[in-house]
Amino acid sequence: MYGVHTNEKIEWFVDMYISCDVSLLANPLQNAQHQHTNKCKKKHHVVCRFHYPLPLMHETNILDTFQMNGNYPFSQQYLHTQTNKIFQPTRDLKENDDISFFEYLNSLSLNESTYILNLKSKLTRLHIFLKQNFKNIKTNAFNIHDAHLWFANTNIQFILDPYVTTTYCTSYMTKIDKSITSKLHSLIKKCIANNINAIQEFKS
Repeated sequence: MYGVHTNEKIEWFVDMYISCDVSLLANPLQNAQHQHTNKCKKKHHVVCRFHYPLPLMHETNILDTFQMNGNYPFSQQYLHTQTNKIFQPTRDLKENDDISFFEYLNSLSLNESTYILNLKSKLTRLHIFLKQNFKNIKTNAFNIHDAHLWFANTNIQFILDPYVTTTYCTSYMTKIDKSITSKLHSLIKKCIANNINAIQEFKS
């Protein structure tokens, strides 16, 4: 549990059960790759709002939001503007490309600490980044031990903040179905225009 156990202990636990490494999957059908759809760029998002492809990480890491102090040579705004440049090579990824994490950093003329600061500058809350290489940055996370039982896509996450999870589930369960709402509005207008009892029309 976050706040009770150390970050290192949680990261070790996550690596025991959750992975994006497709080489661990025996069945090719389990290779659940994220496919961009119209939902990815909903609400004026220019790039995928689910953050695919995922950032490269040479080890699983829990990162908190950027906290400015006198030790950092960069402002959060500067780091924020640099992040798109960092992620552009992963968005241009070709299927057969392969490069190590540190080769990737060298190609960007970055060290690991600056790369981590860039990731933090984009965060609005605590986040756990799984170990990722170029082959897996579009792969949904799965449970290593259950993968041989569930031959379908999963996107499993470790819960760092129970409140955020509860809020997400509640919002998802109570969100308005816009397609049904528009149909109901159309039906009511039809009833009013034709002087029809709306309740009787719904029953029919």
